[in-house]
Amino acid sequence: MGARHLVVIPSMWRGSNGEIVEPRLDHEGQARHGRQVTELGRRIAAEYGLKTQFHPHADGHVDSQETVERFLVETDGEHVNLCLDTGHISYCGGDNLELIRKYPDRIGYVHLKQVDPTVLAEVEAAGVGFDEAVRRGVMCEPPLGVPELPPVLDALAALDVDLFAIVEQDMYPCPPEVPLPIAERTLSYLRTHGGGVSV
Repeated sequence: MGARHLVVIPSMWRGSNGEIVEPRLDHEGQARHGRQVTELGRRIAAEYGLKTQFHPHADGHVDSQETVERFLVETDGEHVNLCLDTGHISYCGGDNLELIRKYPDRIGYVHLKQVDPTVLAEVEAAGVGFDEAVRRGVMCEPPLGVPELPPVLDALAALDVDLFAIVEQDMYPCPPEVPLPIAERTLSYLRTHGGGVSV
């Protein structure tokens, strides 16, 4: 099909109803996980010619700034890199610009997304899981949320590499007529504020 990437998401420590389904990974578990994902990436490259891009995910074992940075230390960039999802990083209190600055060679793929900080504060206070947060509208269309996308786009453009990016907004359940107008407004916004990134 001409694909070049395979995006891999971590297993979840919290279930769809917000319940804790397994303990968070300790230092040894993070190291073991890094070795496993590196080996997965090696095999995917050898057998299918695809580059593995790992997607940190809210309520997943790789979600916060700390766990993302630990993951990058524990994995081999020859076999696996980062699918930088700006929404999930912001949802988990991370700093997208810092990740781009510190690990420019590990950014292999991008999901552009924003989080509504007001809704995020509410769901954090309520202690609900990510699925419920999405149902409450935690993900929003640009430029209504965080992170600010123009600085992120500028930082990505400064890497001077060919990056594949998908613009997303998690929204479920969702009436079928809702996404298209949002996509059209988002495309218009990115074309106006995209810096050195072609949309």
